[in-house]
Amino acid sequence: MRRTKAEYDHEFYLRHRVPILQRVKEYYMDNREQRLQYARNYYLEHQEQALKYAREHGKARHAVLKYTIFTHYSNGEPRCAHCGFKDIRALSIDHINGGGTAHRRSLGSSEKFYYWLKKNNFPDGFQVLCMNCQWIKRHNNSEFGNFA
Repeated sequence: MRRTKAEYDHEFYLRHRVPILQRVKEYYMDNREQRLQYARNYYLEHQEQALKYAREHGKARHAVLKYTIFTHYSNGEPRCAHCGFKDIRALSIDHINGGGTAHRRSLGSSEKFYYWLKKNNFPDGFQVLCMNCQWIKRHNNSEFGNFA
């Protein structure tokens, strides 16, 4: 049976994946400034399309990431570790030993925090809490820092 060009190219890529990716990485590093400038210019020329795409797809991607993280830290179905509440709109990730505000600020945003959790293979020290339990915990532990 004869293969199509696309099938051949795919098989070639799979056989030579590591050196191909290494060359791509080297090319990017050697031409980083030009690539970044090209990306900036492209974005400026197509800003409206880029923003439309981000609005349509960004929220969905973030929702999937959030669901993945909550599922992991809940051992299956997203739910509050304290009261069992299941509505994902009111669930959040809690730093078990405190320090969440400072940690999120160091990363820049809660969305970056979710990406950080995934990138670091879901480290220990976190749990899922509903917002009520989160605030009760903060009150009981006197975790009232400067939240401005």
